Formats: sequence, structure tokens, C-alpha cells
Amino acid sequence: MFESSFSRLTCVQAKRIFPPLNFFRLMANTKSALKYIRKTEGRTLRNRQVKSRLKTFAKKVEAASASGDKDALALASRQYISALEKAGKTGLVHANKIARLKSRCASFAAA
Repeated sequence: MFESSFSRLTCVQAKRIFPPLNFFRLMANTKSALKYIRKTEGRTLRNRQVKSRLKTFAKKVEAASASGDKDALALASRQYISALEKAGKTGLVHANKIARLKSRCASFAAA
């Protein structure tokens, strides 16, 4: 499908980025460095998916609080907090940020 010199990250985005596509692969001097580059690309894709999912849940919480629907807000908050905790367990989101966002969800529910 794509040439082997292309990075999976840039194939997903479908746009040219700097540094050039094969910059890190050319820079690697050892097999372990190449493996680390591959692992980093996979992790970056996974982290991007999780962060995007968190943003989607945050928008759902905001929309539910703006509409005033308590049931929808409770469901959206529960899903958002669950996703935040899972992201925090892997170190993707800082613990203090999770606490702040959970508090914000609670204040939406109380209002």
C-alpha cells in the first residue's frame, strides 16, 4: 500500500510534516533504535486515539450540561470520568488534571 520508508503516522494524517518522513529511520544506528522508533509510532497513534476520545466525551458533558438534561449529563459524566481514569492509569493524563476535570463534572451535576 505505502512504501516502507513512509511512517505510519504521516500516512494517517496524509500530509507532509517536518522532519522528512524517513529522517528518524535514517538517523538510527542500531536495530534497537529502529525498534524504538516503531514502538513510538504505535504508542503515538494509540495515545492520539485516547486523547481524541477524551475530547469527545468532554464535548458530550458540556452539551449535556448546556441542555439541562440530568440523565444525559449523568451518563456522559460517568463515561468521561471512566475514560479519564483509564488514561491516568497509563500516565497519559496527569492525576491533578483528572481530579480537576472530575470536580468540574460534579459541579455541572450539582448546578
